[in-house]
Amino acid sequence: MTQDINTTYKRYLDRPEKIPVYIVEFDGITTRYSDHEIVNATGPYEVYVQEVQGAGSQITVVEGRSSIGNINFKMIDKDKEITKLVYQYSLLNRKVTVKTGFLDMDEADYVKVFIGKVLNYQLLSDNVSYRFNLVTLWKSAKVNIMTAITRTSLSVGIGDATINVVNAANFATATGTQFYIKIDNEVILYTGKTGTSFTGCSRGQLGTAPATHASSAEVVNFVVLQNNAIDIALQILTSTGLGTNGTHDVLPASCGLAIDQNDIAITKMETERDRWLRNITFKFEFEEAQEGKKFLESEIFRFINAYPIVDNEGRISVKVYKPPLPTIDIREFNDDNLVGAPVWQGQIMDTLFFNEIDLSYDWDFATGQYLSRSLYEDTNSQTKYSEVKTLKIESKGLRTGVISQPKIDNIALRIFKRFANPAPQLTAKTFFSERITEPGDIVRLTSDKIPDMTRGEMGVSNKMVEAVKVDFDYVRGSEIFRLIDTEFSYGKKYGAISPSTKPPINFPNWNVASATQRLYCFISRWVNATTGVMSDGSDGYYITP
Repeated sequence: MTQDINTTYKRYLDRPEKIPVYIVEFDGITTRYSDHEIVNATGPYEVYVQEVQGAGSQITVVEGRSSIGNINFKMIDKDKEITKLVYQYSLLNRKVTVKTGFLDMDEADYVKVFIGKVLNYQLLSDNVSYRFNLVTLWKSAKVNIMTAITRTSLSVGIGDATINVVNAANFATATGTQFYIKIDNEVILYTGKTGTSFTGCSRGQLGTAPATHASSAEVVNFVVLQNNAIDIALQILTSTGLGTNGTHDVLPASCGLAIDQNDIAITKMETERDRWLRNITFKFEFEEAQEGKKFLESEIFRFINAYPIVDNEGRISVKVYKPPLPTIDIREFNDDNLVGAPVWQGQIMDTLFFNEIDLSYDWDFATGQYLSRSLYEDTNSQTKYSEVKTLKIESKGLRTGVISQPKIDNIALRIFKRFANPAPQLTAKTFFSERITEPGDIVRLTSDKIPDMTRGEMGVSNKMVEAVKVDFDYVRGSEIFRLIDTEFSYGKKYGAISPSTKPPINFPNWNVASATQRLYCFISRWVNATTGVMSDGSDGYYITP
């Protein structure tokens, strides 16, 4: 989400010399720390900060992944105050906000540039300063889940409904929901649990056969998750096993990341779900530990054409790829606020280009194989570029018994809309006044220094492009953006029948719609089927499957 910038901040950007100032705020600690004197400071501070540096975030659009942004800085240990700080407070994983302004600017006009947590800190070899390393909250997902394991304390007969174990504490408490364990090759459903046993067991589940098991046989949790794709993600992110971390805290502790619900943009993720992924249901069956971050990215976000991000409040969120809606606030990059000329690179065919999708699904845990496979081809792209480039996707959560084959086909074909034509890429640099805190934001680009390939001429106006990488230059107070031209400006628009009050957005009657709204709403009797022109002379947009 693009961060609003106040007018005072903008005035400072017009100065020929711009010296950035940074303020570090540790959550729960009154004193802040800066690298320069602060004008009209809003609270106590010490000028102890030096050498602010770090890396921004990047989304890997093909794989549904995003990198973990970071920042680091030195703090001078004047009068041993930082040593006392480290001694007095537990700083690891403490939330930290970094703000920036410019020399002689009031603190009230500063903007946030980073929100994250302390990863580590160390006393440097000079013995007079500490180096603090911070990372975004997405780092919290880089731990293993689905890890409950124990052993049988007695042998198990083929018909036993109670199974005694050494310790069942980390397994789910049966509360009407079906939970499973796996011993050797047998999957067992249980409906009750004590500290050392599973009760009400139904043997030989999910295609396995009842069997005897020796004492000290390994018992693992067999996890079955079936729900909307985003709901599964929220359950994994929030679940503590206690049910106290919001409405999505429904999984056992061994299956959840236990990230504080306040550190997750839950409402935003639910909105993305309701707008674009309402009918996308996955079913997973797992018996092995999974890294939370990797599981969410490779098994959920990748196939729904989405990626995780950290928003401008430091919260974990997700963005689903889609053309922009008419109500979103799109910031403009132009020759007035860009630093230097953008660097334009032509159509790239080695990264963001695929005109064939090889999809494997219907995972069978018993055989360790996918039972279904579909191949999708964009023959127009293959003919146009004289090349076939395949994107191979394997989905353990996609099952034809849970979601229909036509829906699977539609999801796969959405990927073609993004990757079947190689997209030009650009690099642009701005000062923090135009800061985009979320890779994946859409911006308008206006510049007479880059080519417009739709006209074969130099100069573009209001071209909508997608930011996929943000890097920082903390010395100069600027950011470098990697942008891809995903052709939002011509032809890729979402629409709805007008008038409409249904999601994803309300549309008024055509007669009272604004010019922008008319680009996204449709009403058949207003368009000339031969010329494709609306009755008021504007271009019409047809509804297509």
